[in-house]
Amino acid sequence: MKKIHFIFFLITCLFFTVSAQETETESPYRYVAKMPEYPGGQVALNQYLITHVTYPAAARDAGAEGTVMVEFVVEKDGSVSNVKTVLSVYPVLDEEAMRVVRELPKWTPGEVNGNKVRVYYNIPIRFQLEPSKKHKKGKNRR
Repeated sequence: MKKIHFIFFLITCLFFTVSAQETETESPYRYVAKMPEYPGGQVALNQYLITHVTYPAAARDAGAEGTVMVEFVVEKDGSVSNVKTVLSVYPVLDEEAMRVVRELPKWTPGEVNGNKVRVYYNIPIRFQLEPSKKHKKGKNRR
């Protein structure tokens, strides 16, 4: 009977060890030697953001501006997932920034030792009103 308990204990330990290792390998990396890359590089990413981000009317009317920092994961297949704001400015600006990031085309994924891996990536998205569009009271919000 003691042998059966011991074998059951060993199998249980082995199961939890394998599960823990699988979870660790599936967690996204923060930094890798070969970071994910947007097709066409940083210049193409900036152009994509310029052409796809729209300034929400509610934020414009409120005079809201600033930089929203969006974090996401570039998956092994290059798709974008787990989009969230890590630096918020104004609710509708945050939503617009996340919307545009969710719609990004596939990236070249990051790699560790030649293997494709999940990697966190951050993008700052700046919302800035033209001087004539700033808050009507004449005070610049920053």
